[in-house]
Amino acid sequence: MAEFVEQIRTLKKKVDIDVPNPPSKKDDMEKFIGVPKLKNIGGKNPSGAKNKGSTREVRRKSEKEKAIDASLKPKRKCRECGVCTNTHTKKTCPLGPTAIAAPKAKEEMRRMWSAY
Repeated sequence: MAEFVEQIRTLKKKVDIDVPNPPSKKDDMEKFIGVPKLKNIGGKNPSGAKNKGSTREVRRKSEKEKAIDASLKPKRKCRECGVCTNTHTKKTCPLGPTAIAAPKAKEEMRRMWSAY
């Protein structure tokens, strides 16, 4: 068995001497392209991709927070019906001449607002 191992080792040494080392794939590509590969590229990877559209810088408020903010606003007097409110003004008054409402709805609104 030892003789067989020695024969294999001698054959391997002969093959290594007769056949040169094959070139690496990198060397083949450099020869094919004609430009050597750069060793050090000075650039850095981008910090991160940004999605399309604009970002929302202010957090979204819940309905409860919106109601609290609305109640803290100073109330304005409607010049049409005279009620202090944040829900409408003279232009948007439900009792105004430009409002499109049924007569019953107008009467109900007058009764409701006259209580204030």
